[in-house]
Amino acid sequence: MKRTASLLSAFAASGALFLVGCGDSGPSECTNPSSGKSAKYRVTELLVPSGPDKYGFDLNDPSGKDPDNQLGAIIQILKSNNLDTQAGVTEQVAMGKVNLLIGVSAADLTNDSCAAAQVAVGEASTTPPPATPTGTEMFNVLAGQTQGNFKGSIKAGVYTSNNPARATTPVELSIQLPLVNGAAPIDLKVTAGRITFTQMGDQLVMGQINGAIRKTDVDGSIVPAVASLLNDRVQAMPNGDTEKQIKMLFDTGTGCTATDKNPDGTTAAAGDGKIATCEVLNNSIIKNVLRADVDLFDASGAYKPNPANTDKDSLSLGLAFKAYKAVW
Repeated sequence: MKRTASLLSAFAASGALFLVGCGDSGPSECTNPSSGKSAKYRVTELLVPSGPDKYGFDLNDPSGKDPDNQLGAIIQILKSNNLDTQAGVTEQVAMGKVNLLIGVSAADLTNDSCAAAQVAVGEASTTPPPATPTGTEMFNVLAGQTQGNFKGSIKAGVYTSNNPARATTPVELSIQLPLVNGAAPIDLKVTAGRITFTQMGDQLVMGQINGAIRKTDVDGSIVPAVASLLNDRVQAMPNGDTEKQIKMLFDTGTGCTATDKNPDGTTAAAGDGKIATCEVLNNSIIKNVLRADVDLFDASGAYKPNPANTDKDSLSLGLAFKAYKAVW
């Protein structure tokens, strides 16, 4: 019972933590990037937030006073269930199953007031990339994913894209992220994208990608993925202590109808020993943590970041990374 209480506390606290971090107003908006020189990289280390206070950025307020990263709350919940997101990400990046590709182009790659950067999802590698990259490894861009095309400035080797809180059109991109070790990565449709990194020799260091996922996409992709992960855990070890806690929290039938199904196609019901999407989606704690935390679009669907957060419609995310030169 103590572990169950602790788990419930972790869920509740993760949704209520005050978001703190390092925000900035960003450079003057770049509209027409220069060209002439370019460099390409593959992310070799991808770091997920351990909580909502890590890798945040204020997406809808130019003042930067309240950095956003609600993804950290989700990962904190998974961690409290012994589902280690970082371990899964680290393994799949090392194995080449998750490849995030980054490019930069400018007239001067060290200092340029208006330069371009690209973020693309790469195809999974057939063999693991070398642990120590040479810079000549080749990767292919995965078809069907949205490439993020950023505009920004380079100052003393530090690239910073335009601030999404000031933009009239958001940068949209795809990111693949496995939620736990051994799980297939899910496709995240990111809007209000922002990127920063420091070029150091053949590497990019101190990199950070920020953005948001529309609440409709959260409900349609992240929640089913979380339900599938929890169900797999329960099916693999139904009598484990953690698995009993998972069933206590989610195997309730809450909000499910006769048309809602378990992963195996059976009708979702309370106490059936399976975790369905409807049970996760309608769990009161999950609803709190997976809530939208930023207001980026107006009632008509037009992009209009609103610092007042009057009608929150998207869930913020932030990731850190390092990258090494590659060919793609």
